[in-house]
Amino acid sequence: MKIYPILVILFFMVLLISCKKEKEPNPVIVQNPNYLLSPDCKQWTMFLPGSYWVFKNETTHTADCTFYKHGLYYNKENYYNGYHEYNWFFVGSKVFVKFSLAGGENGNALTVRLPKFQEMIALTQKSLVDSVVRDSVPGIYTYTLVEKLPFFTLNGNNFTNVVHTKSRYQNSDKYAYDFYWAKKIGIIYFKKNYELHDTAWSLTRWHVNQ
Repeated sequence: MKIYPILVILFFMVLLISCKKEKEPNPVIVQNPNYLLSPDCKQWTMFLPGSYWVFKNETTHTADCTFYKHGLYYNKENYYNGYHEYNWFFVGSKVFVKFSLAGGENGNALTVRLPKFQEMIALTQKSLVDSVVRDSVPGIYTYTLVEKLPFFTLNGNNFTNVVHTKSRYQNSDKYAYDFYWAKKIGIIYFKKNYELHDTAWSLTRWHVNQ
């Protein structure tokens, strides 16, 4: 029987194709995930020159104007585990000094510096979907998400989707700081318990630029 060379070649080609093992896809390895600032978190915490907030001292009934002093500053550092982003600005106020937002492994964290006191975490955010998720932050201050309020009325102003957080020094109520946040406004109510003496400030009027 005569076998044509072309048929032999075709036979071996079909055999080769059918026996060829599919190449396994390379595993996806995430390197330098980048801990960046989310646009949503910045709407809660970061503002531009020209912004101001007028608070009423609930004890003395005097007004304190927290005004934008200088900023907005930005930095991006490349660490061993990726890029970290930072925003911060300073204010002129009897109540607050500086607001600093940082991107990190557990999401975004905002720290607030008070006069004659070091910075404390006042708001955290892990994702765009949930504005605040972390219950505690290790370190000197203990940070807690207290509650989320769908409605909150203050000095005749109605706020929606308000987030109430608390920062305590060494997990003690002797030094406790309560923050109430509204998106695109910032802090609307702040209560300081210093050596068991309460002082609270409530927002009466404001103008913000973002």
